[in-house]
This record gives sequence, C-alpha cells and structure tokens, in this order.
Amino acid sequence: MTKLLITDTGPILTLVAIEKFWVLEKLYPQYYLPPAVFSELSSHLPLFKDEHDFFLKELETRVLTIQNDWISGMDLPDTLDSGEIECIILAKQLDDAFFLVEDAFAKKIAIQFDIPSFGTISLLQQAKIKGLIFELRTSFAKILGAKRHYSIRLLNEVLSNNNEPLLDLP
Repeated sequence: MTKLLITDTGPILTLVAIEKFWVLEKLYPQYYLPPAVFSELSSHLPLFKDEHDFFLKELETRVLTIQNDWISGMDLPDTLDSGEIECIILAKQLDDAFFLVEDAFAKKIAIQFDIPSFGTISLLQQAKIKGLIFELRTSFAKILGAKRHYSIRLLNEVLSNNNEPLLDLP
C-alpha cells in the first residue's frame, strides 16, 4: 500500500510551474492537504491559467480537516506559516504520512516530531529513479525560470550526483 503524503503549498506551486504536477499524483496517489494549504493555493489562481477551476476542485477533494484536539496538543513555533503548521499536525494525526515541503525550517520541525519529510527536488529524483522522467536538468532549469526559491548550487549538486550536465551559473 502506498504511504500517505501531506503536501505544503510550495511543492504544488513549483510542480505546477514546471508542468510536473502529475509526478506527485503518480508517485503518491494518496496525497492530501490541510485547509490552510488549500486556501493559500486558492490565492494563487493566476498561476493555474485556464484550468484553475478544475485544478482547484480536484485539490479540494484532497483537503483533510484537522481534529481540534490535535491543534492544541502540539507546541509548534509561530515562525511557521499556517499551511506548514496544519501539514505537520495533519501528518502527525494520520500517524503514518510523509510531509512534502520546501521550507527547510518546517522540514526540521517535522523531523523533530518523527514525521518523514522531503522536498520537491527529492520528489523529482524519485520520479527519475522510477522512470517517470528521464532527466532532472530540464525541470531544474524551469524551476529557476519560474523564480522559485532554489539555489543553483544545490540544483547543480543534485545534477552532478545524477551524472547530468550542470546548469549555467548566471
């Protein structure tokens, strides 16, 4: 059985921007998001172009609510945004879920709560390993072109580790 995945806003925005959202659906058909993430995504409607209504309706079917007793039972830093907080609470509530997140601090906090966490780059690497995509470089170039917050050094390190040509430094 595929493990559940709770996703934050950032990975969805990145995957949509590089036209690879389908990778998430293929690798983790049981992906979900909390209400705060859905709200954040709804405010980014221009990113979804003409298909935004269909896309948001699909995402709305993936929203899971958080049980109230879990909200007060976890002491989370107020430096996390509401989407990250709800993702961590939801992943803990479900007990056996991964957390897909781009924010390093949120990832660190999730790991402190024993929630296995990884980012969009790792998700794309999983897709390459499973043969869903053939190379990472094109996706990484699109990530930079979409002005997502990634270091070209990090992307080039991953490309080097995967024996792919590096991206040109600006």
